[in-house]
Amino acid sequence: MKKLLTILLATLMLFSVVASGCKPDDAGANGGFKANSAADEYAGVTVLPADPVEMVEGVHYSKEYEEGGWNFDTKNEDNPLYNKNVFYRNDIVISTADPFTFRCEDVTDTENYGTYFNYGTTGMGIFNCYFSKDLVSWQPKAGAYVWNPDGWHSSTCWAPEVAWDRNANPEDYGLEDDNMGEGVYFIFCSSDNWRNYVNGKNRLLDLAVSVSPYGPFYQWQGVEQGTVINGVDYGTEAGYASMTNYAEDFASGTYTGWTGRSGDQVTIDDSWWNGAACMASLSYQWENRALAGEVGPDGKIVNEAAAYMMTNEGANWFSCIDPHPYYDYNDMVEKTDGVNTWEEPKKYLFFTREHAVNAYDDLSRPIFAGTCVYAIEFVNNDWAHPDYSTLRRITSTRFTWISQAAADAYVERASEFDANLYPKGWQEVSATGEILNPDGHYEYGYNDVETHIKASNSINEGAQLYYNEETGLYYLTISIASYTDNTYSVVTLIAYDIMGPYRKLTLAEGGLTLSTNNGASIDSVTGPGHHTIYTCGDELLMIYHKHLDLKVSMYTRGYCVDRIQWVKNKQGLQIMHVNGPTTMIQPKFYGTGQTKYDIISDEATVTSTAQNDNGVEKLTDNVIPVHNSSIQNYCEEYSFSDDKAVITLKFDTYRTVKAIMVYNSKDINSIFTNVSRIEMDAKKDGIEGVVFIKDLGFHNDAGFFENELAVRPGSSATAIFAELSVKEIRITIENFNDVELGYSGKVNIPEIYVLGVPNN
Repeated sequence: MKKLLTILLATLMLFSVVASGCKPDDAGANGGFKANSAADEYAGVTVLPADPVEMVEGVHYSKEYEEGGWNFDTKNEDNPLYNKNVFYRNDIVISTADPFTFRCEDVTDTENYGTYFNYGTTGMGIFNCYFSKDLVSWQPKAGAYVWNPDGWHSSTCWAPEVAWDRNANPEDYGLEDDNMGEGVYFIFCSSDNWRNYVNGKNRLLDLAVSVSPYGPFYQWQGVEQGTVINGVDYGTEAGYASMTNYAEDFASGTYTGWTGRSGDQVTIDDSWWNGAACMASLSYQWENRALAGEVGPDGKIVNEAAAYMMTNEGANWFSCIDPHPYYDYNDMVEKTDGVNTWEEPKKYLFFTREHAVNAYDDLSRPIFAGTCVYAIEFVNNDWAHPDYSTLRRITSTRFTWISQAAADAYVERASEFDANLYPKGWQEVSATGEILNPDGHYEYGYNDVETHIKASNSINEGAQLYYNEETGLYYLTISIASYTDNTYSVVTLIAYDIMGPYRKLTLAEGGLTLSTNNGASIDSVTGPGHHTIYTCGDELLMIYHKHLDLKVSMYTRGYCVDRIQWVKNKQGLQIMHVNGPTTMIQPKFYGTGQTKYDIISDEATVTSTAQNDNGVEKLTDNVIPVHNSSIQNYCEEYSFSDDKAVITLKFDTYRTVKAIMVYNSKDINSIFTNVSRIEMDAKKDGIEGVVFIKDLGFHNDAGFFENELAVRPGSSATAIFAELSVKEIRITIENFNDVELGYSGKVNIPEIYVLGVPNN
């Protein structure tokens, strides 16, 4: 027979015993394990407060809270405290926009292997670098890349991303090998072209190289090659000028766009990214679109994407931002250095082209109503050598597909797709060739369609690509609306092939991936957008920025990170769902190797005593809804309407447990106010007993917005304690949601996390 032990765990911080309503001598009254004073411990669990860092988020006992309130958006290590070995919180420890994060995978670099690096828009003419072991605590290293005043661009540069090529030879890129690791690091970014080469439009892509993830990165100075399109070499001054308004000046000898050059080839005085070649390629595709996929006038295969074009996209000018280098491990390329032969994944670059072409479809709708995403391959799989003949458009603002021809090609490809080849494959049988969604517009941001179109339908930027091996689909995430606006959000497109055609997922399908409740302004997050998708252990993360100034200031943004979960939507498609944006504590990332605790609740069998409950399995699916149901109809919460429910999580064996997090409903009418009781069947020195926590609070000031009309995303009632050996956990939650008082009559609980040591 188990011996009953009452242990005070409710808050584990100042005045916790008084707050819990229990007395220290309650523990000994029922026999069992002894806990007679503030100094005694059961399995290392402090009965009375000793370490103020071990606390429950959201309980209003700290002196700092009583005097000043909790600041949810400013880093403050003492206000309030939480255990940083177990949790993290989006406290904006890096004040940077457009964050890009990657992990050093070079095993020969003993200094940096396993370290995470973050780059972002950090200042005029400079990219600072931050490094971390846990994706939470970051240290700065200034000057990873510094603007070269002798180069082609101004001191304005932004949105850097880094790709590491382990097989690249530093000498081929003008670098000296430091013998610390293998290969070359390539940093791509956006820059203002102060020389105004292309019709006065001044944004092009920049490339710099280094032998270290820290840098210093040096602007790429190599001579451009492979830009011959239809017999014209756009790597020469004359070829470049022929695609600009400078052609006449060049012919008369007055062209000065390329001053300072020595000779006829592209040098550091010219941008690495050849805008003239981009325009020439797109114009050539348009002129030969009837030969898409066949041999063209220059004897080469015309890009198949030419068939999807609706206008001459090479017209006017070419200004672009937000480069995203991507390795496709589905397509391996054989390379050789003359001695060694190896295979490496094929390289692609996705980027955003800014407003350029004034063109309309047959219904007088603008085809280019803003920025669009493009993609390109590389000659000889070399990051420094774009193959401009492969250039193609991937997205179009307002439209589901880029054109009717692309829509038809997508539908045909979908019909050929064999979903049975993938564990979570999905046969798309409802795809049609209609290029607009049924509601007549596309983007998200406002419920009012007209306001919405004006505000958010002009932006598709900040692309990230992820291939899901279980579905066989490519998922392209982009930011929409202006980065200066609180409606800045992330949406998802899917494709069966890396170069498309891509289809934007509708709102009903779960296409809104990261947002502030469909763009509604909230008091803790605005403008979550430009992002990185990154794998950490067996978890997928979205690293993004939000505004520091909640009134929205375009220049004050900071680094945040939340988990991505794969969720099956109502149509049966696996889609990305972000458990965020969050402002409250969340479990630290086990995959970094910097915490011993992982989420283990999904390994337990979960049941409930409630007779009319709904979806008890939702309690341990690791999915936390953050939007209202009309937006996020694929994502549901566990719900019960009995007077109370006792939820049991039972493990097959005893597990080492450190914390329990009971998440509250996003629906203000279905919340719980506290957890009445948590009982744990525990064991110490071979003796079994029961440990319980009483009245674990969910405090209004911590968990709700200032107007108390909604719950902050990711808010939980959290108990943390020294390690316990636990086999079964019983959580009692009472239902105080009286229908007569205007509540739903139900309690909704999206998730219960048990944090413990995994069975590796």
